[in-house]
Amino acid sequence: MLLGVFASTIFAWFSRKREFRADIGGAQLAGTAAMQVIQLIELAQLTSNQENNKSK
Repeated sequence: MLLGVFASTIFAWFSRKREFRADIGGAQLAGTAAMQVIQLIELAQLTSNQENNKSK
């Protein structure tokens, strides 16, 4: 059981490291202006979802 927890931690660390590299690569390919637009769209969607949840 302890070995399983240790293995999961190692796997999560490698996965997160790989995800950060992918994010950096995507940002470099898209450019900063495109990334800012994407962040604004995601923020608007998040705000809209929160408002919809409050009205229920």
